[in-house]
Amino acid sequence: MTIKTDEQATTLAWHKGAFAGKNVWYDDDPYYIYYPADQYEDDLRNGVGSDVADLILNVKDALVKNGAWDITGAEQTFYDQLDKMNDDGYSNDIDRAKGTKTSAEVKAEASKFIQQYFGVELEDKNVRSQLFPNTSSAKSAGNTQLSYQIDIKALSQHFVNYWISHEAQYPHLKSWVIQQIEDAGVDDAEDEYRQALDNVRNWDFGTDEEPEMPTITVDLNYGRKRLMNSIAISVSGKDEYGDSYNGSLSLTLSQQNAVSVDDPDLTDMVSKAKDNNGLDLS
Repeated sequence: MTIKTDEQATTLAWHKGAFAGKNVWYDDDPYYIYYPADQYEDDLRNGVGSDVADLILNVKDALVKNGAWDITGAEQTFYDQLDKMNDDGYSNDIDRAKGTKTSAEVKAEASKFIQQYFGVELEDKNVRSQLFPNTSSAKSAGNTQLSYQIDIKALSQHFVNYWISHEAQYPHLKSWVIQQIEDAGVDDAEDEYRQALDNVRNWDFGTDEEPEMPTITVDLNYGRKRLMNSIAISVSGKDEYGDSYNGSLSLTLSQQNAVSVDDPDLTDMVSKAKDNNGLDLS
């Protein structure tokens, strides 16, 4: 994965159990790191204990299956590992994490809601024009280049209003959200849930001035079946002191959903990271 901003470019890789990284600041020479698998596993166990280390490492291993990302398998591994943990020092955290597990009903309703909101509601041209101003689209060689801005205030309020209008269709998902608020230590979770929705809907967060929202511009390039080739996001605005800021991030994807250990750019970067390791592993 490579992340680029105006000041630097950072490449991170998980390769054959080891972590490697490369950072280039402006036009400076690259700075590399390389963390061998056996050493970071030992350091992790010494730092957080065997139970937590097993949780982290087993989920990491489950993330990739048969050369592709396996988010569902990683999620199941996470909760299976939690069931095996009995560390008194982490008992509250373990119980809290177990409480985030979603039932089949919650997952089904969440999937339905995502499909309805993003796949139906946001496909309405009138809705898109309000939430994503300054949109442009061009097609070339079977690919589509789409550029648009995101009106954060309008999108947030639209999302909340849509949810409020349809929440009765998703009782298990709603109950799960409220339960998460209650598990976080809130006495009247349902009132807090409703208040949070009202705050966004009314755009009133108890401050004297309306929050300054940044300008976000997104550039997408995708091919057939809307498989994404690349994404670039730029953000600009003013901070609480009135000073301007801007930044950008870009990500290029190859071999959709595939994880190749033989990619030449990857193996070259990992090799250089091993030879020029800036980490003190003593």
